[in-house]
Amino acid sequence: MIKRVLHSAQDIFARGMAVLVMGLLLTGFLTVHPSHQANATSAIPKDPVTLVIQKFEQPHHPGEPATGLPLQNADLAAMKPVSDVKFAVTKVPNLDVTTDQGRRIAEELSLHDALDRVEGREPTRTGITNAQGKLTMGLLDTGLYVVEETRTPAGVVPTDPFLVLLPIRHPTNSGWLATVHVYPKNAPVDVS
Repeated sequence: MIKRVLHSAQDIFARGMAVLVMGLLLTGFLTVHPSHQANATSAIPKDPVTLVIQKFEQPHHPGEPATGLPLQNADLAAMKPVSDVKFAVTKVPNLDVTTDQGRRIAEELSLHDALDRVEGREPTRTGITNAQGKLTMGLLDTGLYVVEETRTPAGVVPTDPFLVLLPIRHPTNSGWLATVHVYPKNAPVDVS
């Protein structure tokens, strides 16, 4: 009789635990826990990204650090756009930035090493800034890109090549920017 009562108590406990676990799964508690949500929103997207290059004369101050977001209209009003600047954007090969490891490698890659990797390759995309100093390059694959000025108007010093990692994290939330804005600096030549 004691064995039978003990066996029944174990059955009741096991069944109770099974019901509890099933209830938690059905209510979503185990799958929607905040720590799981944070990981889900940080997944690196593989969707195409738009790169917006805006070229302005900014001779004396470096400005704020780049965030990838568009500048406010009030900030843009004080800047003089530079049109007819040709850019070449070349994807750095053999680098999968949709993985954490690939992203770390891309973030640590120097401009010099990236330039070596793209040497002799055709640009992924080229374009020319319009009257507002703006060039939009849509449908770029996720990756690390070398951005180079290949033609600059007379009287303007060209910007040095730079790297852009696409996409980048949104600066104020846990998402990713599908459109990334960059503002390479150009200073006019001072002939005095």
